[in-house]
Amino acid sequence: MTILRRALGRRLLSAVSVLGVAAFLGIAALPAAATSPTGQVVSAAGNDKCFTCHGQKGANGYIDVDGKKVSQYITVNGQRKSIYVDEAKHNASRHGELACISCHIGFNAGMHSPQVTQTWLQTAKIAACRNCHANTYKEYVASFHGQLALQRHDSKAPLCADCHNAHDILAPGTPAFRESVMYLCMRCHGGRETTYLDSYHGKAFLLGNTKTAVCTGCHYGHKIEPKVNPSSTVSKQRVLATCRKCHPGATQKFAGFRVHVNPKDPRSSVLIFSFWAIYVALITVVFGFAAVHTTLYIYRAKKEGLYHWRHPGAADRRGKKRVEYQRFNVFHRWMHFLVFVSFTTLVFTGMPLKYKDTAWAQWFMDLFGGVTAAGVYHRIAALFTVFYWSAEMLYMIVAVARSRGKNLRGPDSMMPRMKDLQDIIGMFGWFFGKGPKPQFDRYAYWEKFDYLALAAGTVIIGVTGFMMWFPLKTTEYLPGIALNIALVIHSNEALLAMGVIFIFVHFFSAHLRPESFPIDKVIFTGSLPVDHYQRERPLEYARRVREGTLDDVLIEKTITLRTLIADRIWWLIAAAAGIAALLMTAFIVWSVVG
Repeated sequence: MTILRRALGRRLLSAVSVLGVAAFLGIAALPAAATSPTGQVVSAAGNDKCFTCHGQKGANGYIDVDGKKVSQYITVNGQRKSIYVDEAKHNASRHGELACISCHIGFNAGMHSPQVTQTWLQTAKIAACRNCHANTYKEYVASFHGQLALQRHDSKAPLCADCHNAHDILAPGTPAFRESVMYLCMRCHGGRETTYLDSYHGKAFLLGNTKTAVCTGCHYGHKIEPKVNPSSTVSKQRVLATCRKCHPGATQKFAGFRVHVNPKDPRSSVLIFSFWAIYVALITVVFGFAAVHTTLYIYRAKKEGLYHWRHPGAADRRGKKRVEYQRFNVFHRWMHFLVFVSFTTLVFTGMPLKYKDTAWAQWFMDLFGGVTAAGVYHRIAALFTVFYWSAEMLYMIVAVARSRGKNLRGPDSMMPRMKDLQDIIGMFGWFFGKGPKPQFDRYAYWEKFDYLALAAGTVIIGVTGFMMWFPLKTTEYLPGIALNIALVIHSNEALLAMGVIFIFVHFFSAHLRPESFPIDKVIFTGSLPVDHYQRERPLEYARRVREGTLDDVLIEKTITLRTLIADRIWWLIAAAAGIAALLMTAFIVWSVVG
């Protein structure tokens, strides 16, 4: 969580330097001519005298007071505080119009007595605030925080100035204050931010959304109470009303959504953890097998000298004629184009949410115009996904119906057969030099896996995506925890799909196998040279020769200027896709390792 740590570091540094509690405590400079022992609000005239001492940044931990070296730090309740106050920031704040002694009650000119400085926490951090903010003070007194401070006298209880930085105070309701809320709460509730940041609210907040809920959006601020207290805004009795502030129409089921849940911890929720564990196991198995398969494929191919840079047909000349095998029709080429565009958009607008605390995630969100705009693009791409999936399924249903089911059983089927298992075993035998490389029919086993994984994965990721897109409608029928489960499934299924498409299976099998290296243009052009087809799919070629159907899939193609230009375009598209895949892969590996 690099960004989180940096942001927290900046805010804590600001809190130590600006809050400058000891500015209330240590040596006061020569304040205004009149004091305010009862905390009356007085004019800021005369504050410049306070800053003659408190405005010094000091050198080696000391400042100069009337020619004497005095420590710029003081200890109060075991806390070492700097007495430095940034005059410019203070004057620009909402408190800049007040005299220092409006809050620093009892402080007089000269060196401050220990009695004054040691009682400062109560006088300046609570009592002084009450003089101007009486109604808010009443809420605080009745809250859990107020009870800790005023009744139990807990020295660690948050006082007014602990959350509202006195010398650089931010107005509640402003974007700047809202942005600081989580970091303020983390001072005492460190660790709870992890589960918040794993929720959509937290992801959106960290990536710059200015409207998503922060801590005080649900827990309120001054009237905060433990969840078990019926008057708490997150208690069972009131949580629905709290949800409805941002989600009008929310039901009791919707309020069952778990905001602070750790899917990796069964103690948080066994059900949510179970789905997370299943996906971790699935990703491990799929990525592990694919990585081994790809590595061994490259190793054996290089050892046998099968890799050649020049692709068959690369030396095409204008006007040349050649016979090609028509592998894909126009429909499937357009479907592939929609898959390519929508899938890439989904990955680059969705993965930043999964790795929200990285610099590259923020960069991509900014590139898309912010997290809200990226969400719009993500949903548009999702609609295109629904369209191409529906069109493909309809096409396949019609094709199966016309063949009366033969397409599901024959060698042209995308359904797995015993031959595929034999080919997998045969390929590993070839990898280790224990046998010849298997020969393939129309579809190899990795192509069937790719196709079926996309078909099934689209349903899984689509359903969970729409559940989160329409949470109110979802929770009309399902409990709120279903949204937590949907988030776990959607996030991990997306990672699984990205790994299969970008890294281990699709991109390698389509472009980096020795048979197609460095690019396979068939999905763009629809056809490939017949000699290439004969070498790569010898079983289909032989079958068609035997059945007398070879001429049905052969076409004569004349190389034109348009063909040559299109070839360059396909190269550029494949190169861009490869770079994008490598880029996203590198970012994710960087995030996981880091």
